Amino acid sequence: MAVIRFVCAGGHDRRGEDGPWSVGVQRISSASDWSALAKLGEHGAQKHPNGVASDGHLARAFTASGLLCELASRENRDIIAWFARDLTLIKDRVDDGIRGSRVKLSRLECAVECEAIGVVALAQTPTGWSIPWLLVHPDARRRGVGRMLVNTAVTHARSQGAVAVTAETLAAWGNATAFWPAVGFSTR
Repeated sequence: MAVIRFVCAGGHDRRGEDGPWSVGVQRISSASDWSALAKLGEHGAQKHPNGVASDGHLARAFTASGLLCELASRENRDIIAWFARDLTLIKDRVDDGIRGSRVKLSRLECAVECEAIGVVALAQTPTGWSIPWLLVHPDARRRGVGRMLVNTAVTHARSQGAVAVTAETLAAWGNATAFWPAVGFSTR
Protein backbone atom coordinates (compact mmCIF):
# COMPACT_ATOMS: atom_id res chain seq x y z
CA MET A 1 0.00 0.00 0.00
CA ALA A 2 1.30 3.43 -0.92
CA VAL A 3 1.84 5.86 1.94
CA ILE A 4 1.61 9.63 1.46
CA ARG A 5 3.62 11.83 3.83
CA PHE A 6 2.18 15.28 4.53
CA VAL A 7 4.19 18.14 6.07
CA CYS A 8 2.96 21.31 7.75
CA ALA A 9 5.91 23.71 7.73
CA GLY A 10 4.13 27.01 7.21
CA GLY A 11 1.01 28.40 8.80
CA HIS A 12 -1.94 26.10 9.18
CA ASP A 13 -5.57 26.76 8.41
CA ARG A 14 -7.56 27.76 11.48
CA ARG A 15 -10.99 27.96 9.83
CA GLY A 16 -13.82 25.91 11.24
CA GLU A 17 -12.84 26.09 14.89
CA ASP A 18 -16.26 27.36 15.88
CA GLY A 19 -18.67 25.01 14.17
CA PRO A 20 -22.45 24.98 14.39
CA TRP A 21 -22.16 22.96 17.57
CA SER A 22 -20.07 23.31 20.66
CA VAL A 23 -16.86 21.26 20.92
CA GLY A 24 -14.31 21.30 23.72
CA VAL A 25 -10.72 20.10 23.27
CA GLN A 26 -8.93 18.83 26.36
CA ARG A 27 -5.47 17.36 26.89
CA ILE A 28 -5.58 13.75 28.04
CA SER A 29 -4.05 13.62 31.49
CA SER A 30 -5.99 11.32 33.81
CA ALA A 31 -7.53 7.86 34.00
CA SER A 32 -11.00 9.34 33.55
CA ASP A 33 -9.82 11.04 30.35
CA TRP A 34 -8.65 7.67 29.03
CA SER A 35 -11.97 6.05 29.91
CA ALA A 36 -13.82 8.82 28.06
CA LEU A 37 -12.18 7.53 24.88
CA ALA A 38 -13.43 3.98 25.34
CA LYS A 39 -16.48 4.29 23.09
CA LEU A 40 -14.83 6.40 20.42
CA GLY A 41 -13.16 3.50 18.63
CA GLU A 42 -16.29 1.34 18.84
CA HIS A 43 -18.37 3.47 16.47
CA GLY A 44 -18.14 2.40 12.86
CA ALA A 45 -15.16 0.12 13.33
CA GLN A 46 -16.16 -3.07 11.54
CA LYS A 47 -13.38 -5.57 10.92
CA HIS A 48 -12.89 -6.59 7.31
CA PRO A 49 -11.12 -9.75 6.10
CA ASN A 50 -8.17 -7.66 4.89
CA GLY A 51 -7.50 -6.41 8.42
CA VAL A 52 -8.67 -2.85 7.82
CA ALA A 53 -11.59 -1.32 9.70
CA SER A 54 -14.41 0.22 7.69
CA ASP A 55 -13.49 3.72 8.84
CA GLY A 56 -9.96 3.27 7.49
CA HIS A 57 -8.10 2.38 10.68
CA LEU A 58 -6.21 -0.84 11.33
CA ALA A 59 -8.53 -3.45 12.76
CA ARG A 60 -6.29 -4.06 15.77
CA ALA A 61 -6.68 -0.41 16.77
CA PHE A 62 -10.39 -0.40 17.51
CA THR A 63 -10.13 1.68 20.64
CA ALA A 64 -8.58 5.12 20.76
CA SER A 65 -7.20 4.55 24.24
CA GLY A 66 -5.65 1.23 23.18
CA LEU A 67 -3.85 2.80 20.25
CA LEU A 68 -2.59 5.75 22.30
CA CYS A 69 -1.16 3.32 24.86
CA GLU A 70 0.54 1.42 22.03
CA LEU A 71 2.01 4.63 20.59
CA ALA A 72 3.28 5.71 24.01
CA SER A 73 4.92 2.33 24.63
CA ARG A 74 7.36 2.72 21.74
CA GLU A 75 10.88 3.81 22.60
CA ASN A 76 12.29 7.26 21.87
CA ARG A 77 8.99 9.05 21.52
CA ASP A 78 6.86 11.19 23.74
CA ILE A 79 3.13 11.18 23.08
CA ILE A 80 0.77 14.00 23.95
CA ALA A 81 -2.90 13.54 23.12
CA TRP A 82 -6.06 15.61 23.18
CA PHE A 83 -9.66 14.61 22.80
CA ALA A 84 -12.71 16.53 21.67
CA ARG A 85 -16.06 16.27 23.38
CA ASP A 86 -19.44 17.31 22.08
CA LEU A 87 -20.46 20.06 24.49
CA THR A 88 -23.80 20.69 22.77
CA LEU A 89 -25.44 18.84 25.67
CA ILE A 90 -23.94 21.37 28.06
CA LYS A 91 -25.06 24.33 25.97
CA ASP A 92 -28.58 22.92 25.67
CA ARG A 93 -28.84 22.28 29.41
CA VAL A 94 -27.47 25.70 30.30
CA ASP A 95 -29.85 27.36 27.82
CA ASP A 96 -32.77 25.33 29.21
CA GLY A 97 -31.76 26.26 32.74
CA ILE A 98 -31.62 29.95 31.90
CA ARG A 99 -35.03 29.80 30.20
CA GLY A 100 -36.40 27.75 33.10
CA SER A 101 -35.57 28.54 36.68
CA ARG A 102 -31.89 27.89 37.27
CA VAL A 103 -29.01 25.84 35.97
CA LYS A 104 -28.87 22.59 37.91
CA LEU A 105 -25.72 21.15 36.38
CA SER A 106 -22.42 22.96 36.14
CA ARG A 107 -20.40 22.91 32.93
CA LEU A 108 -17.89 20.58 34.57
CA GLU A 109 -20.59 18.11 35.63
CA CYS A 110 -22.01 18.09 32.10
CA ALA A 111 -18.57 17.65 30.56
CA VAL A 112 -18.17 14.39 32.45
CA GLU A 113 -21.35 13.10 30.77
CA CYS A 114 -20.28 14.04 27.23
CA GLU A 115 -18.66 11.36 25.09
CA ALA A 116 -15.40 11.87 23.26
CA ILE A 117 -15.99 12.51 19.56
CA GLY A 118 -12.38 12.76 18.43
CA VAL A 119 -8.78 12.25 19.47
CA VAL A 120 -5.40 13.33 18.12
CA ALA A 121 -1.96 12.16 19.17
CA LEU A 122 1.19 14.22 18.74
CA ALA A 123 4.53 12.42 18.84
CA GLN A 124 7.90 13.97 19.51
CA THR A 125 10.85 11.83 18.45
CA PRO A 126 14.56 12.59 18.12
CA THR A 127 13.94 13.31 14.42
CA GLY A 128 10.90 15.60 14.74
CA TRP A 129 7.20 15.97 15.41
CA SER A 130 4.37 13.96 13.84
CA ILE A 131 0.68 13.25 14.17
CA PRO A 132 0.54 9.44 14.19
CA TRP A 133 -3.17 9.23 14.96
CA LEU A 134 -6.29 11.27 14.32
CA LEU A 135 -9.70 9.73 14.85
CA VAL A 136 -13.05 11.49 14.61
CA HIS A 137 -16.35 9.74 15.27
CA PRO A 138 -18.20 9.20 11.95
CA ASP A 139 -21.17 11.30 13.15
CA ALA A 140 -18.85 14.22 13.94
CA ARG A 141 -16.92 14.29 10.68
CA ARG A 142 -17.06 17.35 8.40
CA ARG A 143 -17.94 19.60 11.33
CA GLY A 144 -14.50 21.00 12.10
CA VAL A 145 -13.60 18.54 14.87
CA GLY A 146 -10.59 17.04 13.07
CA ARG A 147 -9.42 20.51 12.05
CA MET A 148 -9.68 21.71 15.65
CA LEU A 149 -7.74 18.72 16.97
CA VAL A 150 -4.98 19.10 14.36
CA ASN A 151 -4.76 22.84 15.06
CA THR A 152 -4.34 22.08 18.76
CA ALA A 153 -1.55 19.57 18.09
CA VAL A 154 0.31 21.78 15.59
CA THR A 155 0.03 24.83 17.86
CA HIS A 156 1.47 22.83 20.76
CA ALA A 157 4.34 21.49 18.64
CA ARG A 158 5.16 25.00 17.44
CA SER A 159 5.11 26.30 21.03
CA GLN A 160 7.78 23.68 21.77
CA GLY A 161 9.96 24.82 18.86
CA ALA A 162 8.83 22.50 16.07
CA VAL A 163 9.71 23.74 12.60
CA ALA A 164 7.48 21.16 10.89
CA VAL A 165 4.89 18.55 11.83
CA THR A 166 4.27 15.50 9.63
CA ALA A 167 1.34 13.14 9.13
CA GLU A 168 1.17 10.02 6.98
CA THR A 169 -1.80 8.25 5.46
CA LEU A 170 -2.41 5.50 2.95
CA ALA A 171 -3.03 6.72 -0.59
CA ALA A 172 -6.15 4.52 -0.70
CA TRP A 173 -7.82 6.54 2.06
CA GLY A 174 -9.40 9.28 -0.04
CA ASN A 175 -10.95 11.23 2.83
CA ALA A 176 -7.62 11.40 4.66
CA THR A 177 -5.64 12.38 1.56
CA ALA A 178 -8.09 15.26 1.02
CA PHE A 179 -8.19 16.28 4.70
CA TRP A 180 -4.48 16.94 5.30
CA PRO A 181 -4.02 19.52 2.52
CA ALA A 182 -7.28 21.19 3.63
CA VAL A 183 -5.73 21.89 7.05
CA GLY A 184 -2.47 23.29 5.71
CA PHE A 185 -0.29 20.22 5.14
CA SER A 186 1.42 19.54 1.80
CA THR A 187 3.25 16.62 0.19
CA ARG A 188 6.32 18.69 -0.74
